[in-house]
Amino acid sequence: MKLDPRLVVQFAIIAEEGSFTRAAERLHVAQPWLSARLKKFEEQLGFPLFTRNTRNITLTKQGYELLQAARGVHASMMLTEALASQLQHRDERHLRLGSPPYGSHIVRRQELVEQFALIYPDISVELDIGWSSGLIDRVLKGGLDLAFVLGEVHHSEIETMLLCELKLELLMSANHPLAKVNNLKPADLKGQTIAVFTRALHPELFDSIFTGLKAAGATLVQFIEFNQALLDRTHSAEPTMVASFGLRYEYLNAANIIGKTLDESNSIPFSLIRKIGHASEESQLFWDLSL
Repeated sequence: MKLDPRLVVQFAIIAEEGSFTRAAERLHVAQPWLSARLKKFEEQLGFPLFTRNTRNITLTKQGYELLQAARGVHASMMLTEALASQLQHRDERHLRLGSPPYGSHIVRRQELVEQFALIYPDISVELDIGWSSGLIDRVLKGGLDLAFVLGEVHHSEIETMLLCELKLELLMSANHPLAKVNNLKPADLKGQTIAVFTRALHPELFDSIFTGLKAAGATLVQFIEFNQALLDRTHSAEPTMVASFGLRYEYLNAANIIGKTLDESNSIPFSLIRKIGHASEESQLFWDLSL
């Protein structure tokens, strides 16, 4: 007897779910079609696999015995499909790249990613977002080939390439009183509310940047996500400034928001990192392009 392995797998899934409806949902097929498929399978076998009533279905003795083998077929099919997928994509070239939140607005990062895509269109770039501590950990564990990070990196297994140094920018409404100040200093921020990233994401960077602002009398409000709602707060009745780093100004002008660089603030290194001795061909190409 020659059996269709697809029918065997469908039988196994119906038995696992205990319901034609749930099995059909799992298989993404219509329930009547699946019922017809099982009936066809039972006709091929010459015996019923389930006892049916209005509420549920139960395996017959023959169905229970056949299910053990059917599960093996199902497992083998899943393993074969997974292996086929791996073989299909094995020769594809890809680069796993980490980046901080809103890093796409940092000019140097955007230039490198766009330039790499133009020069090497056959290499797929997978971009993952995260803060420095998480990105460094993933680079060390092999989950990322390279990562862009903000702030200092001190680790014996990490190689660092400084791409540029950023200055703290305060985003504010173009109508804000401080928008006309030419050389904005921490002392000018007394009594001002400034939205800053959550300290837990990068405590060392947070303290190096914002401790002086708090000491100058500014009120720091930590935000969870940099989004349009946050930018809208710059135009509220009690306007809030938003702390940022190197945001593209064309993005701001449309919203009547300007960025003011804060004098006397610490420079923030923006770097590309990789694990020493673990460079793939694709990551080496990106690294060389960044030099």
